[in-house]
Amino acid sequence: MNTHDHIELNTPSTGAQHDAKSATNTIHTAPPQLKARYLLVGIFSGLIALALVIINMPLILSFTYAHSDNRIYSYIYSQQKSRSVAINKATQEANSYLAFGSSEFFIHDNQTPDAPDGFYGKHNRGFDLNLIGIANDQCLSQGIAMGAYQPASQHRKIFFFLSPQWFFKYNGGQAAMGKQLSFSLYKQFVYNPNISQESKDYVRKRLQQLKKTVSPKFISAANGDTPIDTLNGILMEYEEQMKILFDWSTIAQKALVRTPEKQSGSPIEVPQWAERMKQAVKRGDADGGANRFGFRNAVADKIEANRAWQDQTLNEAAREEADFQHTLRIARECGYEPLVIFIPFKGVWCDELNIPKDQRTYLYEKLKQLCDLEQVSYADFSSFEYEKYFILDSAHPGWTGWVRINNAIWDFIHDTKDEYLGGYKYGEAKGAAAIDDAGTQRMKQDGVLR
Repeated sequence: MNTHDHIELNTPSTGAQHDAKSATNTIHTAPPQLKARYLLVGIFSGLIALALVIINMPLILSFTYAHSDNRIYSYIYSQQKSRSVAINKATQEANSYLAFGSSEFFIHDNQTPDAPDGFYGKHNRGFDLNLIGIANDQCLSQGIAMGAYQPASQHRKIFFFLSPQWFFKYNGGQAAMGKQLSFSLYKQFVYNPNISQESKDYVRKRLQQLKKTVSPKFISAANGDTPIDTLNGILMEYEEQMKILFDWSTIAQKALVRTPEKQSGSPIEVPQWAERMKQAVKRGDADGGANRFGFRNAVADKIEANRAWQDQTLNEAAREEADFQHTLRIARECGYEPLVIFIPFKGVWCDELNIPKDQRTYLYEKLKQLCDLEQVSYADFSSFEYEKYFILDSAHPGWTGWVRINNAIWDFIHDTKDEYLGGYKYGEAKGAAAIDDAGTQRMKQDGVLR
């Protein structure tokens, strides 16, 4: 190829130059209406981009904050932490199972070493729990949380801690539950496409019945009933989540310092359940052996003076029973495989307060029937009502209680049958009658095993 040929091939023709010049002139001479349209499109696109950044700011900040230190957030007992899916998704440990509950998560390892923050949070068990919930969260709020938290769930298996006092007359403390409902969780529940319209309608109707504590605006904004409601919903959710993040320092203060056992690559510690039970009984003797009920000594006098549960009934809580059943249904619609953990009453204390044993038995059986109806498994600890150290105060799992609960959790995750597990996958839970260990022997020794 000669030089002339090279120039000809790489030099635009006169016609091409004319076309390019014409196109440039067309852009510069676009009519004012078209220029305005381009401007509006640009502004609108910018606003959308800004809105997306704002809406996702809680997740962005949560991820940034959580990875700025080497702490464990999954075992924090905090309303703020429990009300933010973004925070939990960003901070939970790599192999975590969601656990929905209430004030039992307030029990820490300084009270009993087998509480979740001690047993899981400071040791490598091969998995972790991510604790969701605080005191007064009952079945309705738990169902809402389950629907909202599905995007943060790493596993199908979840845990649902059920407190029997939710089923006292007048449906437990539903008024208190209504006061602390999270707008963000309810809105995310509403927009979960896996939850049936029937379940969403049920929850909405129940919230409307809590009119003293749940406002119509709360409900309509979360559901986006009108365009204005939709806008309100976006703003209300953003405000709630940003308030939580602005108080991040309070949340971080409660996080666990990562122990050497929780560092990456450390070996899994397989629990020796019989030994842990023996140690739990010894700790119970030391911390709760100075009173006839097996309460933690430090609070025994205060508990015995509080007779608020006197003469309570357990067959007048139809709404809470219905909420429980619908929560199980919501869990299944979300694709979860739940294990319901029945926390028992403290038998000797209920006898003292004249809460009839036959009604306690009725409640346990009713709840198991609802689990069977919804094809859900459960950990049944009702036969441990009279184990001296299962409950450390009037309501919360204690020294031997957490050992047994952790055992059931371990076996459920590893698909191993034990004496606690019953229901859909397991059949009958044999409970205390089938166990011969330190805890049961202590019940016999103290004459409280019935």
